[in-house]
Amino acid sequence: MEMKAVDLGFRYYENTILSDVNVDLEGNKMVSIIGPNGVGKTTLIHCFSKILKPTDGRVYVNGKDIEDYKLKELAKIIAYVPCTSLDTFPLTVTDTVLLGRNPHSKWGSLNRDLEKVQETLRLLGIEDLAMRPFNELSAGQRQKVVLARGLVQESQILLLDEPTANLDIKHQMGVTRLLRDYSHKQGIMVIMISHDLNIAAKYSDEVIMLYGGNIFAKGSPMDTINPENIEAVYGVRSKTVINNGRPHVIIEDDDDPKTNICAGA
Repeated sequence: MEMKAVDLGFRYYENTILSDVNVDLEGNKMVSIIGPNGVGKTTLIHCFSKILKPTDGRVYVNGKDIEDYKLKELAKIIAYVPCTSLDTFPLTVTDTVLLGRNPHSKWGSLNRDLEKVQETLRLLGIEDLAMRPFNELSAGQRQKVVLARGLVQESQILLLDEPTANLDIKHQMGVTRLLRDYSHKQGIMVIMISHDLNIAAKYSDEVIMLYGGNIFAKGSPMDTINPENIEAVYGVRSKTVINNGRPHVIIEDDDDPKTNICAGA
């Protein structure tokens, strides 16, 4: 699988969000997109998923212009999981996740689709929620259900907008580890937006750091998540320690020199 952006740009009226973005990603790996608020992270994956049409440049998926795909055809290749779900219909968790099987559904496929739903709920440790109404769940539970809906789509590329935003640190680590292992074992590409530098550093195979509507740095966590880049992009000083060959960021608070802050969300 391959995701490629060539001279990609996007504007809202006169407001430029992205400009001259060039990305070439391929293979089964975990890619994290990081950067401050408002630099175009969500806009970028919306262009990757055909939710938005770039105002400049092109996006290619497996060598084909994304605009040439029909939506149902593209849904078999790309799954998109938003940061939050606004679903308010009183569907059960099973029915909510089953919606993700729509690209594959056909006459006589219901049993197989339900098996895949149950398998995915077990994978995420939420099988006990199967018959609960989705709109009665906590924010963290909803986040896992929406993630399950993306996973059952069985796509080649999984795009995730802050998939651990509503989870505590233990579940952030568990879900991100699961996604990394899933990408390697199932042979898919996972591209996720993250605001937690240490989660991105710990689990990503590749990191894209956005700033000013463009790519500031791209490469391994060691190549991208370092004090120089963090100060230039986030405007804060930091230091990194190396843990198992990966950087761990400690933010330095200039207003309180005695206080160091781990670089979480």
